Amino acid sequence: MDEPLDLSTYRGSVRIATEAMNDPIVTPASEIPTDTLEQYRNLLNTDVNEAFTVWTRSYNNLSSGGADAFVVLAQVISEAAFNHDIIPREILGTGGASDFCEAVISQRNYWFYDQHPSLIYAILTIIDGIHLAAASIARSTGDRTITRHPELVHLVGVLATSAWAHRGIFVDGGRSDGYCIGWAKALRMRMLSFLPLMYPCIIETSDACMDYSRLVILCWYHSPDSASADINFSNAFRHLPPRSAEEQTTTGPLLDDDDLEPEPVNPNYNSHRVAWLFTQHDIIEVYGLENFLRRVDATIRQPLLRDRFLFLFLQNIEKWFPHPQILPRAAASGILTGLRDAVERQALHGEDGFQWLTTVDFMLIAQFVSALLPAADGAAYVIRDCAIVELLARGTRLAAHLRSTEPDSSAVEQRDAYDSCILSLKRFSTIAQAVNMRAGKNNLRKILRQAMRREWYPTLLHIRDVQTLILSNHRAKYTSLVSAWKTFGEVVGMDEAQAKKDHDHKVKRDARFCSWADCQYHGSPPPNLLACKGCGEVRYCSKSCQRKDWYNGRHKLRCRRLKQT
Repeated sequence: MDEPLDLSTYRGSVRIATEAMNDPIVTPASEIPTDTLEQYRNLLNTDVNEAFTVWTRSYNNLSSGGADAFVVLAQVISEAAFNHDIIPREILGTGGASDFCEAVISQRNYWFYDQHPSLIYAILTIIDGIHLAAASIARSTGDRTITRHPELVHLVGVLATSAWAHRGIFVDGGRSDGYCIGWAKALRMRMLSFLPLMYPCIIETSDACMDYSRLVILCWYHSPDSASADINFSNAFRHLPPRSAEEQTTTGPLLDDDDLEPEPVNPNYNSHRVAWLFTQHDIIEVYGLENFLRRVDATIRQPLLRDRFLFLFLQNIEKWFPHPQILPRAAASGILTGLRDAVERQALHGEDGFQWLTTVDFMLIAQFVSALLPAADGAAYVIRDCAIVELLARGTRLAAHLRSTEPDSSAVEQRDAYDSCILSLKRFSTIAQAVNMRAGKNNLRKILRQAMRREWYPTLLHIRDVQTLILSNHRAKYTSLVSAWKTFGEVVGMDEAQAKKDHDHKVKRDARFCSWADCQYHGSPPPNLLACKGCGEVRYCSKSCQRKDWYNGRHKLRCRRLKQT
């Protein structure tokens, strides 16, 4: 079973989630008279228990004039749903509030979804507040999961199923906008803010899981301007099992079964075809292939898709990317280059702890694409447009570091750093050898060999430098990693002695100039030069140029700094 995430250990991910939700949800103006709202606000502020009593009683008396009080109090309570000074968390976070909201949603033949959008919005906000209160109570007792609140789990399941059944309220131009333009978007954004929080509860029940996935896709697809929708896209697939190896044209979805331990999935599923069928029937047939691919491409290029969110995106890509209608469009749709850019974005601007995880995921995707697609859309595209040699070099350097100083790695325990990298190097060595056998004037061969000349020897030198840090129980695999990288270059004709000579000459030449390409001293010797303390190979005329070259010049990705990356 997939455990709820403790994002507190991923500070960058918490910042991203907060930033993604920074844009306030804009709702149309309330139609309730101001003096009426103030009357019930005063009641809530002076006697919160009485306010909730009046609220529940008015719901039970809807047919005899209680509707007005119920609607007004719903809005008033929703305004304070996240303020525990006004509404103590015990009132919302215990079973009574969950049970009542579940009754409001599900009773009277789902009367709730036929009401004014302002009431629907208020109840959704209160449910969000219930979740916050329950989570706060759980944390205060040392219990870091909310899934031990059965009332909340059941409420979330009912909400997912019923909201999907009445999904028209979230679509622009539908029933909600019939009251006032903007209500559909407001309801959709409210649901988007709550969907990620629903996930730990959703996986506790089998009945609502598929409707939850459909709801995530619906809100994501219709919210192209929402960063929150983009970074949480993978929640639609996380609980779905990957297809079994027997159903693949290869030995596994994106990799061999032994290469990677898959993410735990909902044990209620007995079919490994669920994710495949979901992609076909609930995405492609509903939204259209090209529309879906365009929306995915925009999601991949979302600047906030990094750290844990990018990691989850890549972890779950095997559940939809190999679909026979999607995979052949990997190059033309821009998805592959978008993923490559996302991995680059992570390396430059994300948390270092996720750099290896996202790098190795793309390496596995690239080798899968290269193996299954024709050369023009597969291996050639990966070499030419995705700069795979550079990424393999970076992955090899990271792999050498990840197991160098810690016998047990927490962030990378889902991967064996050496095995994953060695597997990729072996498979791309076969591809590189075939490309190198092409005619000397072949453009792809030239691109491959040029990339190899830039990356091969510096990386070989780098991973050999790490040798003194390698723990004894990792020495054998480390030796295999060095051997795999050495072979990768040798199959295309790299000679170590000549490569060392060329490298030393370049280092000596570059040592005369500032390494920042836009500096006036990049082509002429400056008065003074400072060496990079990480690698000692590049020089800068100032700290300003060094800072610019670290990110904009991407030296961060090439520096041979001997420390845990």
